[in-house]
Amino acid sequence: MSSFEEQAAESGLTIEDSIEQFSVLLVSGPATALIDALSFEMVNGLLPAETFQQAKDQATTQTATDTPSN
Repeated sequence: MSSFEEQAAESGLTIEDSIEQFSVLLVSGPATALIDALSFEMVNGLLPAETFQQAKDQATTQTATDTPSN
């Protein structure tokens, strides 16, 4: 993700949060910078923040399920 981080910073985007398990980032910035991010090689799409939250909830649930209990 570091390559994206560099391109994002140069484009005026801010990475607000991430889910490394899914390689998903929550970013903010000017609308034009978000649209331009679609041209970044590692960007597959732009989704609403609600979708990010759903992925985060899923990752949290999977992590809790994967953690062995004592």
